[in-house]
Amino acid sequence: ILIKDKFGQDIFGTTSKNLGFEYNVQKNKSYKIAFEQDLNIGIGMYYISTALTIGENHLDHCLHWLDFSTDFEIAGIQGNMFTGINKLYPKISKMEETNDK
Repeated sequence: ILIKDKFGQDIFGTTSKNLGFEYNVQKNKSYKIAFEQDLNIGIGMYYISTALTIGENHLDHCLHWLDFSTDFEIAGIQGNMFTGINKLYPKISKMEETNDK
């Protein structure tokens, strides 16, 4: 799977093989696979591309590819607001006065 932002930029991609899940498929059979993922991403539209490959990625023996197979929208976020695509979790420890000018 590959998640793209509204500009078509890749923001995250992985494979079942990368996650340690390998399977065998047979011709003329239908299959379903489910991915679960926490999405700490910003407000906006996103698109998912999917592929069925034999190799490490979509460049190695691609059997099927569907670009922009579905879309979803992040309409709001929980917690602190942020700008950008990915929600990171910075921490501020303290502020000290300095003599620098």
